[in-house]
Amino acid sequence: ESGQPPDAKSKANHNSRVRECAVAATAALGAFVFLVWRASQFFPNAKGFLGHDYSWFLPTLLVGRFWQRVNGWWTPPDFTAAFCGGVPFLANPQNVFFSLPQLLMTVLEPTPAMFATLVVSATLGAAGCFVLLRRYFRTSVSAATLGATLFLLNGFVFYRMVIGQLTYHAFAIIPVLACVVASAQRLGT
Repeated sequence: ESGQPPDAKSKANHNSRVRECAVAATAALGAFVFLVWRASQFFPNAKGFLGHDYSWFLPTLLVGRFWQRVNGWWTPPDFTAAFCGGVPFLANPQNVFFSLPQLLMTVLEPTPAMFATLVVSATLGAAGCFVLLRRYFRTSVSAATLGATLFLLNGFVFYRMVIGQLTYHAFAIIPVLACVVASAQRLGT
């Protein structure tokens, strides 16, 4: 009957699941705090510098920021006179006008925007990895948390963002895209 307390075995299973989720949440929070602490050492670094590739991306982001102030967000800049006496802007494969860093530059200064780009993209990727492992690979909470933590702390995205290869921030959301593809495949569309 629904009014009776659950038996001892189901109560033990429930307590075990709660404990597993609590440990997983603590591990994920610890990994996130570690990521923020570690990244804060590079934005800027101990000498007050940023990675060398930001010498291209920060001026590019500033061009985008100034363009947005004058022309609005939805009018893309096809050309800029800010570099080399004038170059194509939107056609450049390294252009980041429609990107998370450019969006963050509307509310943050450049260095905090780069820091936030790393933290946000890595966190979204870790969350996507967790969902992918739990929902589509049907792993345990512990295994999914381990996978998400390893993804959050992997060096690929982290060190590319540290040295200034800004376009690599998009690689962090590959698990999210995999979830979208798996969901569409499951729905048959």
